[in-house]
Amino acid sequence: MIEILFTMSLVALAVGFVLVNMRSPRTSAGTQGLAQVIADELRLARQTAISRQLPVAVAFPTRAGAVPHTQGLYVLSGEALPKITRVKNFAGDFPGAVVANVFWAAPGLTAAQPPTATTGSDQYPVDTWIPAGSASDYVFMFTPSGVVRSNGAPLFEGNFHLLVTQGLEYNSGSPPGAGGLSYWQPTRVSQPYTITLTPSGAITVSRGVLRSNLPEVASGLSVAGVARPPSLLLAANNPPAIRDIQLFPISSDPLPAGSQVQICPGQHVTLRVEASDADGDDLFCQWSANAGRFTSPNRDRMEWDPTIQRWVSYWEWVPSPTMQPDDKVRMTCQVFDRSDGTSGAVDSTVRTVVMGRSGRVVFHLANEDAYYDIAMVNFDGTGERLLTDTPEEDEQNPSFSPDGSQIAFQAYSEDTGSTELFIMNYDGTGIRQVTSTPDLDEEGPFEWSPDGTRLGLFCYDWNGAGWGRDLQIINADGSQRITVGQEGSWGWYGEAPMTWHRSGNAVIFAEDDGSLWHFNLGTSTRTLVLDDSLTNPNPDTQLISPHWSPTNDQLALIESYYFGPLDEEVFLVNVNVNGAVTPGSYRRLLPTYWDATWEFAPNWDPSGAWVGFDSAKWYGEQGKVYVCNPSSNTVQLVADGTGPVAWTPNGNVLYQSYYNEYDPGQVSILLSEMLGGWQRTLTTREGDHEINRQPASVR
Repeated sequence: MIEILFTMSLVALAVGFVLVNMRSPRTSAGTQGLAQVIADELRLARQTAISRQLPVAVAFPTRAGAVPHTQGLYVLSGEALPKITRVKNFAGDFPGAVVANVFWAAPGLTAAQPPTATTGSDQYPVDTWIPAGSASDYVFMFTPSGVVRSNGAPLFEGNFHLLVTQGLEYNSGSPPGAGGLSYWQPTRVSQPYTITLTPSGAITVSRGVLRSNLPEVASGLSVAGVARPPSLLLAANNPPAIRDIQLFPISSDPLPAGSQVQICPGQHVTLRVEASDADGDDLFCQWSANAGRFTSPNRDRMEWDPTIQRWVSYWEWVPSPTMQPDDKVRMTCQVFDRSDGTSGAVDSTVRTVVMGRSGRVVFHLANEDAYYDIAMVNFDGTGERLLTDTPEEDEQNPSFSPDGSQIAFQAYSEDTGSTELFIMNYDGTGIRQVTSTPDLDEEGPFEWSPDGTRLGLFCYDWNGAGWGRDLQIINADGSQRITVGQEGSWGWYGEAPMTWHRSGNAVIFAEDDGSLWHFNLGTSTRTLVLDDSLTNPNPDTQLISPHWSPTNDQLALIESYYFGPLDEEVFLVNVNVNGAVTPGSYRRLLPTYWDATWEFAPNWDPSGAWVGFDSAKWYGEQGKVYVCNPSSNTVQLVADGTGPVAWTPNGNVLYQSYYNEYDPGQVSILLSEMLGGWQRTLTTREGDHEINRQPASVR
């Protein structure tokens, strides 16, 4: 019996010895496992932010700033007013283990607080993005590009850190910079692991307290009073609200009663909607009308604009070919916070569009003293008149704003001694100087943005060795000048410096080396679109005269050969708003190769179905105006004339002749049916009449 008791005592001691020796590894495995789980949650949040292109944050609760350690986390997601979309409580899987929002000191280690504001495409300042209930918690927000922002978490060595430990002792600490969070410094830890989170989004886990000799104990540290994550509550859904609706073009002339826009057949209407949602839900927009068609028949997701803190959507409406002058179209807007349309708001003010009857063209002509003035004439040939009448000054390159209410032009300024950008009302009144740069010449043609708030232009700088030729964008009030490219292509006289995407968020332009470039106005970044290495093995090829289609995300452009056989051809290529070219889409517009001719100034019609261009043989032959349908490769001669050609909103063609029936030594502006059914001479005044690529605007 004594032997049995002695044997059992030995077994008990052995078991006890094993349990004692197993306790530390098990604890270590618990903290390591929790560290890996939290690292995975951070990686998942970053991946979600990038894939969905919206901010996603991981938050660690602090009991309103009372304690640094927690056994859970929660995830916030949304463009605005983010909601809690995920909650994790680790107390059951990792008992005793906590994650702590602490910072610690070590020789040569300096803690700091990072900035919370963002720039570029990630404009989501954390302090204004997080909801009020999370302001005292430690929040790590991943932006759509994958970078990390915090609401004041300290960092050292340029990185954020979280400490996972089996219990924790700590003291309150002084903040490493200005901040509104509570700060703590650990004094003792047990089996710690450090999670390192770089501002660019990389996440690693390492054993111990990184770069520190902080005392470690095997066990016995408290986990009392830890902060718990909030509950995932599904509150009642609030419907969205429509905040503003705008229609373009904006008419300055009196409109028929009850209407907001007047256009001609063939022209389109752009609709801009702003909306918000009290719950922070993604919003969807849909328009309906009793006639015509919208570019999208579906309910489309709106885009979040962080600058105005609202959801924004752009739509385009095209009238039916059978619509007649004075026809009215009623449009209704709906905004939903769910793609299935179960919760939405309807705009109570129905928008009405009226089909108009006439339009005008603006141009410049040489007066009897060989100086240029700006003139205007109606599409029916009536109302020809001067808008400027300065016998010894030049006003050139007029360009209507998209709504037809203003005209941009260039003129010499006595104040600066240089050529400047001016803007006047469509009737010649209210002339105002926009730029004032003594050392620069601003010259057109000026390419208005689709919303009429900005202009693209040429800017010339005499630097002592020659003219520097920049392509720039400037606000219509003269503010915020941006250089998008240097050494812009000369192209053909009368061509615009760049072409705008219909969203107004990007431009494409040609540089002097014959390459095409894309400029994103949101990020101020340049991207190569095409050069001769991507289109033609001939190194003497230059790409010039790009023009974006209004509906199909296609570019029409000229491939020019300056050496060897002199020739220029029109090409098409699919390019999206980001400047990305669809592989294999680069192709010749014309069905057959036109040898030894110049095709230049390609220009899409308002519907995006036709491309107009001018063609001429070398040695001064009379040019010819053609139109081509890219889908069917149908080529149609319109008339003898020269370009750049321009389109009226209802699909007729404006161009120039080399002669004037009233004076063979002068140039006339002519208007023709697209397929050459009729032709009308618009100008009779003496002088050289010149039109730009987009001279027409509906009034």
